Amino acid sequence: MEGTQEAFRAICEYHATGGTTSLLLTTVTAPVDEIVRVVRQIGPARAGLRSSRGAHVEGPFISPQKRGAQRAEFILEPKPEIVGQLLDLGPVVQRLTLRRKSRARSI
Repeated sequence: MEGTQEAFRAICEYHATGGTTSLLLTTVTAPVDEIVRVVRQIGPARAGLRSSRGAHVEGPFISPQKRGAQRAEFILEPKPEIVGQLLDLGPVVQRLTLRRKSRARSI
């Protein structure tokens, strides 16, 4: 989430040591404006990173019950206006994680 060319390069180089040939730089659950800032930096950085194929926006639309190490205070409902901000980042966002809405079941 540093959003710098150096950080992206370090991530890509680390994964290359294990044989990774392509990857999506992945965000964590954070304020949406911070996620947008990082994704905007990934776009121009891709030219200098052979293995980066774009971004995976993992948060903030994850399940609060299955959040793992993600910070609960930044988890959001996937409302169209918020999701739209991320989808507007165009071809940089290759994957966007959305939690499945729970359904009421009757017996």
